[in-house]
Amino acid sequence: MHLRSNTVIPEFLSAVRHCSADVYFETEEGDCLNLKSVLSQYILCTLVSEPALLASGSIRLSNRSDMEYLTDYLEGNDDN
Repeated sequence: MHLRSNTVIPEFLSAVRHCSADVYFETEEGDCLNLKSVLSQYILCTLVSEPALLASGSIRLSNRSDMEYLTDYLEGNDDN
């Protein structure tokens, strides 16, 4: 799954905080940020200035039931 192009990152990260399990942002290069970590959240915020990198990354949920919190921010479903 990918972030929608119009996603407001601080709102998305607020929704991530409601998730019961880990939420990851993964780059095409294989880097993985656990978005439950404040440091990783900060790094994701800096990617706003790199829209291509932000758009090419994918979101992976550890617990599929957390999708209810993130539906408004994600597009596509590749069964991660």
